[in-house]
Amino acid sequence: MRKRIPDAIYHNDMKLTAAEPEGDAVRLSFANGTTAEADLVVFADGYNSFGRQLLFPEAKLQYRGYTVWRGVVPESAIEQSTHLELHPRFSLRTQQGSFISYMLPSRDWRNGPGERQFNWACYFPLAEEDLPSFMVDKHGQPRVGTISAGSMRPAQDAALKEMIRDNLPGYYADIVGQSTDNQIQQIYTCDLPAYAKDRMCLKGDAGIMVPPLTGSGGFKGFTNARDLVEHLSQGKPLDEALSDWAAKQTQVARSMLRMGYEMEDAFIWNTIDLATESPEDCAAWFARSVHIAKEFSYFAA
Repeated sequence: MRKRIPDAIYHNDMKLTAAEPEGDAVRLSFANGTTAEADLVVFADGYNSFGRQLLFPEAKLQYRGYTVWRGVVPESAIEQSTHLELHPRFSLRTQQGSFISYMLPSRDWRNGPGERQFNWACYFPLAEEDLPSFMVDKHGQPRVGTISAGSMRPAQDAALKEMIRDNLPGYYADIVGQSTDNQIQQIYTCDLPAYAKDRMCLKGDAGIMVPPLTGSGGFKGFTNARDLVEHLSQGKPLDEALSDWAAKQTQVARSMLRMGYEMEDAFIWNTIDLATESPEDCAAWFARSVHIAKEFSYFAA
């Protein structure tokens, strides 16, 4: 994506410090003392968005009481990887939480059998008061939100692998056991009154934050951008187009947020024993537990 943007209009090391409406424009101030003026500002700066803080300072991230530990293993390193063609989810045997896995393309986008990556993720409860001691990287530095791939403490990674050994079938525990450079991500949500204000708008996780169980991070980022282009191309005045766009994004995101809360309850806090229930009982449990948002593309025909 970066290669598609001309160097002359892509500015590195420009830390934004303020964005203030000025008539029909927005004045941007940067840490190096420079300023700029824009007709429209799009904040696509992730879950801890500075843009969100500027537009809606009253909106705070809400920690959901659980974390996800995740990693990838090359398919070539896994024996009998044909077992992994499914998209399984396991409830944890000894505690609340769940484990999910699926195949991804390789880092160079190969997607043939034996060439892919096995992606796994384990969601488990973690009390908010335990975050300061848990969120410390291998260099002894405290982290907020994420311990990035390769930065976990070895003892912490080993303890979580032992937890997996106690909770999953041995086949999957063996795969996780050989996974390296794993990472930690805290789970937050954030509701917002709107997606735009004063010719500034939010995109992706900078907007309404929904639980990752919905698999909607890429979905939101893409559809926010696509819809914005469509609304701006209709010939309406900018303020009107932006208002129409923001109303649609807010509606869709809140629908995803409601579904995400239902998934949290079903997959983290009140999961049935997925190992012993019949396929029919599992399907009935899912149907009564999660009401799929009509915008959710995963189940689209």
